[in-house]
Parts: sequence; structure tokens; C-alpha cells
Amino acid sequence: QVYVLPLRKRNAATTAAPKIQSDNVPKLDIQEINTLFCNVEAILNVSEQVLKEFEADLTSFPNQVGQIFLKLAPTLKLYLAFATSVRSAIDKHKHLLETNSSYKAFCEICAARDESERGDLQ
Repeated sequence: QVYVLPLRKRNAATTAAPKIQSDNVPKLDIQEINTLFCNVEAILNVSEQVLKEFEADLTSFPNQVGQIFLKLAPTLKLYLAFATSVRSAIDKHKHLLETNSSYKAFCEICAARDESERGDLQ
């Protein structure tokens, strides 16, 4: 979210997400943003839902794993789309780092933020 929200907001409405000034957010076209992030927001939602299901019934945890995944199976297909697009996203990210100084600066700002646990996109 540290990276994707400001980019999507900047390119949707010329205003940046909170905590990052809009002049620090590069202007990318929607295709570039979709290549970089694919369906990562949907993946986050599914992951949070899976975690919530596990946390809701920790007492019967080993017995409920299969049931939880069966219940959420239709949404788990999102992971396949993400997995098949990862190579394109990495290639686009590297290309933008090499050719777009505002994108590179934006990534450095995001990596330094507290919310960014790993620091970079790779």
C-alpha cells in the first residue's frame, strides 16, 4: 500500500495519498501501474480474510484449515493471476528505475517510510 496507493491516486485524480506530496509521486500511465501491481490490492484483501478466518477459530485450528480454504477457494484464484504477472512487474520496475528519475526517487521515499517493512519492491 505504501507504493500502490499514491501511484493510483496520483494517476486517477492528480492528488497523492496522505504523507507523500503529489510532486514526489511520478506520473505513470494506468498500464504501467497495472503491470507493476497487477491485483495486489485484491490479494491483500484475500490474505486478510484468510488470516481473519484462522484467527476466528484458533481452538480448532488444525481441523479447520481445509474448510477455510474450501470456503475461500474462488478468491484464491487471484494468486494465480498475480504469480503469472510477477516477472513482468519486476522487469517494469527495473526499467522504470533505470529510465524514470521521479519513479526512482519515489521508490526511495517509500522505502524509507515506517510502513514499508522490506524497504524496496523486490
